[in-house]
Amino acid sequence: MVETYQQKFKRLIDILVFKDLPISKKFQLFSAGTLFWLVVMAGIAFVTMVEMNAKSQWIVDVIEPHQRTGHIFIRKLKGISISAHKIALSNDKYVINNNYLKAKARIEDIKAYCDVLVRGGQIKDYSRGTGQFYSEFAVMSLRD
Repeated sequence: MVETYQQKFKRLIDILVFKDLPISKKFQLFSAGTLFWLVVMAGIAFVTMVEMNAKSQWIVDVIEPHQRTGHIFIRKLKGISISAHKIALSNDKYVINNNYLKAKARIEDIKAYCDVLVRGGQIKDYSRGTGQFYSEFAVMSLRD
């Protein structure tokens, strides 16, 4: 006997919704399906947490030291700007020479920090004016 499309569709729906199974089998299948999706969601959550940990570790190890170095650059550039301003305002050769040497030293510091950023290594942040040591931290090479 030939089944029509409507009968085939109705039979498929009956199989999918477990119409002809006893209630205990329906609950067992429901429990197995729920357990399957619970395991799938736990796997997705685990993979997401591992990925988030790797990204946050990258932020702490790579981006944050580069950002700190950028802040040091800005601080040194502000110092250079202040020295240039004092040079422009002063007529005293001692003040001009002193500020020129300070600005030149800060430019050398920036060059050294740039070299360390390119190669990777330790950044030692200090103030030439006060001789105060602020911090020391490692940076990854920008070429990596």
